[in-house]
This record gives sequence, C-alpha cells and structure tokens, in this order.
Amino acid sequence: EEKQKELYDTTVPSVCYISTEYTSMGEKFNIDNNDLPKGVGTGFVWDNNGHIITNFHVINKVDNAIVTITKKNLEKVSYKAKLTGIDPDNDLAVLKIDAPKTDLTLINYNPNVKINVGEFAFAIGNPFGQDHTLTTGIVSGVNRELSAPTGRKIYNVIQTDAAINPGNSGGPLLNSNGELLGINTASLGMGVSAGIGF
Repeated sequence: EEKQKELYDTTVPSVCYISTEYTSMGEKFNIDNNDLPKGVGTGFVWDNNGHIITNFHVINKVDNAIVTITKKNLEKVSYKAKLTGIDPDNDLAVLKIDAPKTDLTLINYNPNVKINVGEFAFAIGNPFGQDHTLTTGIVSGVNRELSAPTGRKIYNVIQTDAAINPGNSGGPLLNSNGELLGINTASLGMGVSAGIGF
C-alpha cells in the first residue's frame, strides 16, 4: 500500500485534468453556452515545453480545452491549451500550455520498458470528472486491436482490468515503477468499465 501511495503521489503532478467546451455548436443552434455539454478527459505532461499528450477523441470537434495541472504543493492551476499536433489514426493528440517549467512534472517515460501479461497496472485519470482517480489491475493481454476514430486499426494495444471509464481517456497506464506503459483509451463496457480496458 505504501508503494502504491508513493506511485500515486509521485505521478499526480504529471497527470492533467482536461475540460472541453463546444461553444460554436451553441452559436450554430442558438443554444445558451451554459446548456452545452462539457467534456472531461485526461492527459499527461510530456516535456518542459508544456506539451500534453492525450487522446484525439478527447479534443476532437471541441472549441476550447482547459488543462488543469496539480503542482507538487497540490495547488491546482488551469491553462487554456493550444492544439499543436494530431494523429487521428492512432487516437493521439498533443496540446501545449504556457506553464512555467517549475510547474511541470514530466511523466516517467522509459523507452525500454517491457510489458508483460500479469504485471501490475495502475491507471490515473478523471473518470466521470472525478479528478486524479487511481485504479489498479494487471496487464491482461497484449497485441490487441482497437479501432481509431478514423476507423483505422490500432495494433499492439495493451489490455488491462484496471477500471477505465469515460474521462480516463488520454491518461497514463503505469507499471509498479511508475513508468508509462500506454495511454488509457477505451473500455469494452457500454459506457462503463467492464474490466476490459485498452
């Protein structure tokens, strides 16, 4: 439990809360902006330049994305994000925030990490808007396939039974060393976790 708490405390400043707005839809259909749907997703800090990695489907067709980071002192700071790159075929997007380097804690990325079925897996995200929720499980399978928003197949996908729900999209899946294994993208459940997340 202490190890899990340490992993969580160390990683939380790297994980972002992404809220999205669809303001142009309101203008198009003459709807009050307060009545429009607001989306929630997750992202993580990639580098000291303020680049944030998330899923393409989190920011697809939105007008504004606000990225909230939790600093090491647990103070929350929000930034309007700029979309700087997309790869819809792999359901990936890159946002950029103008945050001071001192506010940014990078995700623990090890390019040589090995992924093994049966190893522990930890997901941190914002399911249903519940910020910085930790769920745990194992790597249930590897080499799975998933369809991108474009319909293209994404290969070599990790399967986990750590709970993945709406709002978790774009967040990190970590091993017990807190190293990035993958990006939580989808669940086989009908809008809720069925214990089969990708």
